[in-house]
Amino acid sequence: MTNCEFVAGDAYELATLVSRPVDLVFMANAFHGAPDRPRLARAVREALAPGGHYAIVN
Repeated sequence: MTNCEFVAGDAYELATLVSRPVDLVFMANAFHGAPDRPRLARAVREALAPGGHYAIVN
């Protein structure tokens, strides 16, 4: 794939980990264990481009 960027790091700092706003954030087996889910959701929203999607798989 040439249009994907895979990152690893502190999910609460997601917007600083990506090079530009993204169309999709896919998170697997992480959201349910986050101590501050509202903060995590806000971090994802900050990283998303307008009309972007957030996919959670738990």
